[in-house]
Amino acid sequence: MKKKRSLFIGIIGVILLGLIGGCGTNKNLEPVSELAFKGAEPPSVNVGVTPPNTRLVYFLFNIKLNDPGLSLVASDAWTVSEVQTDYTLISDPGHHLVALPAGDDQNVKIKVKPYVTSRIPVTLVSEAYLQENAASFAGTTDSARLAMQVVIKAHRNKDGYVQTLKTTYYFSIGNY
Repeated sequence: MKKKRSLFIGIIGVILLGLIGGCGTNKNLEPVSELAFKGAEPPSVNVGVTPPNTRLVYFLFNIKLNDPGLSLVASDAWTVSEVQTDYTLISDPGHHLVALPAGDDQNVKIKVKPYVTSRIPVTLVSEAYLQENAASFAGTTDSARLAMQVVIKAHRNKDGYVQTLKTTYYFSIGNY
């Protein structure tokens, strides 16, 4: 009987000690997620004017977690909400481009989840732009080099925290 009572008192003691001392705090149990830009696919492109096809580029994103073991997939997800583009001419030795592509603000709602790389499509140049502004490259070996500045706005789904990412994408237009 004494053994049972000692065991019972020991268990009660451990439980009370655990309640009083606690098992730590939960301040480190909230993982922090951050949107990370991985690059563009393809990294660079030569846009041919014959045939004049609309060209897309994909920007790759994933989620960086401070503690991957604590991830709650739904709350750590981000949503890319807006993509803004603007263009700059780097070189056009033959002066074949009539005008630069027009900048664009695209409202997108693409969800980026942890452990999965998400692709955000962005229109690089349209078929109409190539027909109207770059048709004089046909039959030449000339090319023009351009830069597309991209601003990507996203928010974390859990708390609405906004993150803005900026990058530059370089490409060429010519008779490829």
